Amino acid sequence: MLLDIIPHDLIPAGLELWLADITGYFTPDEREVYASLKSLKKTLKNGADLEKLQIYRNQEIRRVYCVYSGSERNRFKPDFHRRIHQLINQYDKRIKNLESISE
Repeated sequence: MLLDIIPHDLIPAGLELWLADITGYFTPDEREVYASLKSLKKTLKNGADLEKLQIYRNQEIRRVYCVYSGSERNRFKPDFHRRIHQLINQYDKRIKNLESISE
């Protein structure tokens, strides 16, 4: 498999995740976290309403974090950690903006 041949430090993290996704190199937990992060990002970009954003921020991101942190064999933890926290910040910013508009 390509990811076994090329040294880990030569592949950028985003490319490594993409390659793992298309080649089926993910463990089931990694696949769930990756798919959930993609879905959360898509929801954020699609202009969801305030209530939906709050639900996703308070429940779905927490669920994804639990899967991520509970996974014993997760080769992508640093990248997933970074992506989860980026999404939290993006959701918080969008929620704050929508709350200020509705006031």
